[in-house]
Order: sequence, then C-alpha cells, then structure tokens
Amino acid sequence: MEVPFETKRVFEHLDKLVYEIGPRPGGSKAEREAAAYAEQEFKKCGLKVRVQRFRFFRPRFLPLLLLSSPASLLLRPALALAVWLALLLLALSGRIESQNVLADSGEAKLVLVAQLDSGPCRKFPPFLALGFSSITLLLILRLFLEFPVWPFLPLWLLPLPASFRTEFSPGANDASGLAVLLELARIVKKDILFVAVGSSELSSSGVRALKKVLPRVPVVCVERVGGKTLTWAGQDLGLQLKKGVPGNLCKRFLSLGFASSSLSSEGPHLDTPDDLPERLSAETIESAGLSLLELVDKFAKLPKEPPEEIFVEAGPHITEPLVREAKRGSDKAEKLLKTVQIENRRK
Repeated sequence: MEVPFETKRVFEHLDKLVYEIGPRPGGSKAEREAAAYAEQEFKKCGLKVRVQRFRFFRPRFLPLLLLSSPASLLLRPALALAVWLALLLLALSGRIESQNVLADSGEAKLVLVAQLDSGPCRKFPPFLALGFSSITLLLILRLFLEFPVWPFLPLWLLPLPASFRTEFSPGANDASGLAVLLELARIVKKDILFVAVGSSELSSSGVRALKKVLPRVPVVCVERVGGKTLTWAGQDLGLQLKKGVPGNLCKRFLSLGFASSSLSSEGPHLDTPDDLPERLSAETIESAGLSLLELVDKFAKLPKEPPEEIFVEAGPHITEPLVREAKRGSDKAEKLLKTVQIENRRK
C-alpha cells in the first residue's frame, strides 16, 4: 500500500523547528538542536544517518578594530598599518563549528538537499567589505604619501553596525525545505540521499564539505517552498512546474561540478521576524512534496547512472562557475560545461 504525503506532518516539523527551537543562526546552539532533531527523525524512518562536522570563518570582536583609529593618529604609518592588520586578522580569524546531516538506506540515484539554519534579518557584508578595504588602502597609501588621517576617521565606523547583535529570522520558509524532506523520508526509503546543510546562510563551507562525501549523482535543492507558486530551475522533467531561477544552494552545487536543480517558490525571499509557519502556503508545500515524489519515481525507473544533461540549466550564472572548475581540471565540470554549450546552441 502506497504511503501518502501528509502536509499536516510537514507543519508539525515546522512547529518544532520554528516555535520550539526558534531562530537557527549558523553555528549556534539552536542550529545544533535542529540538526539533532533532523537526525532523530531520519532515524525514525529507518535511515542510516551520518553527521559531517565542519568549521567556517565568521568575524568576531569587531569593536576591537576601533582601537586602530587612535593608533593611526599617534603612531608612525608603518606601525599604524601593522596594528590595523593585526586587529583585522584577529577579527576575521574566528572559526565556528557547524554540521551537515546525511541520511540514506544505501546507494543513491538522487540527492535531496535543504538547509538547517535561518538567515539574519539584517545583512552587513557590503559595509564590512567597504570599510575593511578602504581603511587598509588608506593606511597603505600613508606609507608613501603624507596626509592627515583625522578627516577619514568616519571610515572606522562603517564596520561598526555589524558588531551589534543581529536578529535572526524564525525561518519558517527557510525550514520548509527540510520539513518536506523529513516527511518524504517517511515515505521513500530507497535510491535517495537526504541532506540537511548547516550554516548555508552565512557560508558555503557546508556545501564544500559535502563535495568530499556525496555520490556524483544529480542534486535537487529544496529551497523555500512555502511561497505562492512552486517553481523549478532545471531542464524540463515533465513536472509541469513554472520555470524559476536557481537558489543559492543550487548555484553552490553547480559551481562544484554537480548536476543540480532547484525547487523553490515565488515571492520575496526575505528573512523577516514574522517568517512563521502560518504565513506559508499549505498548497504550495503539498505541491512540493508531490512533485518530489513524482521526481523520485522517475529516477527509480532510470538506469544506475541517470543522464546528467536533464539537470543542467544553461545561463551565465552556471557556465561561469563551471568554466572556473574546468580550468582547475575538473572532468565533471568540463562534461557539464559541454552540455550547457550544446543547450545554448539549440536555443
């Protein structure tokens, strides 16, 4: 007897991840709790679970950088630059541990991926990059030119906002992909490797760590499927879904040479304080689950090594990372690149 996909169970997982665990910043205790919950649920489904730990860089002690502003006024240019670089190295050398959770029952023909963490409501990377690079350039120029530093002191304030506590979203839409995967694991026991990626909002380290352990089979990234209309970024597989664009997870897998596609939904993908389960579309989530079941059924009927071409989406956002990988000697990337070029000529 075929086991049905139950949307109610998906929302039970969402309630656990969003209301009980709450916001899940990459590398945080809450993210570890989400990983433990996913591990527990996969084991309940009779799957073999592995936890892959990795570390990634995250800025810390940013207020210490302000100490370099009086140093730049009082010390000679070479010493001022040395103080700045030492403090900058200290701030950027912070390493945080996170984890990926992998679950399967044996050899896989398809990998289904979703994220564990939730995103910050405010993002400051442009300010950090602008502030760090401007101050460094300024202090280097002082080695060769004589000019006062005090008119440029406001530059030291650019990185300051990122040092304040950043609010993270409850991440219901972020968690929707993982919740769907947990429900699919109850139904599908063969041919699928389920993966929950840690710290995907803050770093690509989790995806890079997966490169060492994933089988070279197509990857479907289930990314924020609680919006208005379900979309598919990839070649037509007869799923009758609206064409969309690859999400961040999909782009990262493509850049590593994996044949990858993205299942997502339309709507503003914003990390807001009110991103809660009741704001998600049950119809879209159900459509995501049923579409993935249809996709799994298609792959179950394919030979051991399904054709990768069907998962390649042509476009500069994919061809450029593939070109870089091909130049590094990646046979997989070169093969996928040739497929993209053939598709481009057809169009």
